[in-house]
Amino acid sequence: IEKGRQGFVLDVPGVGAIEQRNMVLMPQELYKKSYGTLFTLACDLLYSGDSLAAMHLYDTLRALDMLKESFGVSDRDIEIYSEGADGVYGVMAAFLRPECGARYGEGLLKVEGDVIGRYPFIYDNTLAQVIPGMLRYFDFDELIR
Repeated sequence: IEKGRQGFVLDVPGVGAIEQRNMVLMPQELYKKSYGTLFTLACDLLYSGDSLAAMHLYDTLRALDMLKESFGVSDRDIEIYSEGADGVYGVMAAFLRPECGARYGEGLLKVEGDVIGRYPFIYDNTLAQVIPGMLRYFDFDELIR
């Protein structure tokens, strides 16, 4: 963060310190692995036409609204920094709020098809970054500006 600027770190539900309890009968280390809690939640949402990614994007957009309402900043005062696979929520939010600035860090997931189509398939919480039908309209690298 540059001198004279403030930082706000968003920890969306199910990621980082705000992980929900393990809801499947598996050891805790399988929380984000195949058939663990996040896999189960992601599958249930995808089968119903929704997704964890859409929920996390909504949380990110609401956090931007909260910054504006609570601290009186405008979109032009906000710079969204995204990093790692879960940084896709920031990428989508920055695309939907073009007035906000955007910076991108290391390990950003850019092409969903590469992750979904790899063989052998190794689940690493990929379903939490998928919005049903998204590849008909965009992939993450097309949203980066």
